[in-house]
Amino acid sequence: FYVVKGTVRLTEEPREPDPKAVPFTRTRARIEGVALSKTGFDAVFSREVMIEASCISQWCASPQNLGPSFLAVASNGEGSFTLRAAPCGGDVVPWDEDGEARVLDCYLRGECRRKEGF
Repeated sequence: FYVVKGTVRLTEEPREPDPKAVPFTRTRARIEGVALSKTGFDAVFSREVMIEASCISQWCASPQNLGPSFLAVASNGEGSFTLRAAPCGGDVVPWDEDGEARVLDCYLRGECRRKEGF
């Protein structure tokens, strides 16, 4: 797994999931950004990735709605990277300064704290 701060660009037409047809769809994309290393978000990360968009009942995620910048957990299995997009989040959250600070505090210093109100 890689924790990545970056942006995503679809490299093919998005495949929207259908809750009545398949559990998820796959759309090819490219992530550009930096991955978390032992010293922070400083390892250049530029990789092809497969976005798996899924549904829960009638609510579906879209491979197009990953936001302009995000923090994501990209899994590396069988030689390819995958991001899971689900109606309630998945592997991707919108980037903000507080979120990045909490990830760094937890990973680098062991000081893990929840977001206010959660």
